[in-house]
Amino acid sequence: MKNTEQRRPWILTAGLWLVLIAVGVYYTWFRNTEHTNPTADTDSQIQTAPEPKPIRYPIELPKAETDTQTIATTSPQPPPEPPLPKLFESDQRVLELLHQSIDNESLLPVLIPQHIIARVVTTIDNLTPAKLATNALPVKPVPGAIQVKHMNDRIYLSEQNSKRYSPYITLLEKVESADIVAIYRKLYPLFQESYKDLGDPTAYFNDRLVEVIDHLLETPEPTLPIELV
Repeated sequence: MKNTEQRRPWILTAGLWLVLIAVGVYYTWFRNTEHTNPTADTDSQIQTAPEPKPIRYPIELPKAETDTQTIATTSPQPPPEPPLPKLFESDQRVLELLHQSIDNESLLPVLIPQHIIARVVTTIDNLTPAKLATNALPVKPVPGAIQVKHMNDRIYLSEQNSKRYSPYITLLEKVESADIVAIYRKLYPLFQESYKDLGDPTAYFNDRLVEVIDHLLETPEPTLPIELV
């Protein structure tokens, strides 16, 4: 039990980066909107392949510019977005987009810059079963040892322990959720591809993301001080 309690602050810190993405998406599109899709008629289909699941929360991908739009405007236009890279080559694109709103001094102490999308997808998918694989997290471990205090022959988490999380809090304070949402939309096909690689080709990652957000929002706040059993 003690090891579980000691790991919890680290797991929650890893979740901060993911929740920033998740909550931004959730409150931008889904809080006041219900999406329903009719179930496809599969009576005439061969039942050897899994039936696609109805998408509950579809992502609206950024629209590509058309020739008509280009001709109709006389104002200078930003350069078109480059095509999406392959999933296993996407780290550089993710970092370039993040650097548009986050400086290296805030980002590098926190983010693991390899396999970023796959790490985010795997971690989000494992947040509800409480089987978080720490080797797949997109953020670096919290530095230093856990700080505790002793009271009445019991061990509690010290208030000083929060100082270990300063780089993570600094990053969250500097990031605009709208920027993270925009990156998520631009790169969503890669998030979806990574999610399918986890084993279910019919699953829709954004549906899973909203499910995890709802789970996290229902998590009760711990009673202070936190006892380490």
